[in-house]
Amino acid sequence: MPKIIKKSNILNKKAFLIGYLAADGGKRSNCIGFTTASLILRKDIIILLNELNIDYRKEKWKSEKYKKEYYGIYFKRTYLSYIMQGCRSGQTGRILSSFLEKVGGQA
Repeated sequence: MPKIIKKSNILNKKAFLIGYLAADGGKRSNCIGFTTASLILRKDIIILLNELNIDYRKEKWKSEKYKKEYYGIYFKRTYLSYIMQGCRSGQTGRILSSFLEKVGGQA
């Protein structure tokens, strides 16, 4: 995660999370989440979720095909409305709308 985001205010951190989910996130059962090959990125996202008081679950597994570990995080869809607070204008709003269409969520 870029240092500028780590040092930023809550609204910018929420906007980053929305953008990240829109680019790399998706449905995980009845939850929203993502998978990454980067343990460092997962740790940074966990710090961000903790700052936002978002309860999450994490997992890891090894791909037999690629012989590589992958790391996942997921949380309840109900947190989307909290994440969106203050982040509904301009490009962030369009990114969010696109993501909600992709996962079948509601604002």
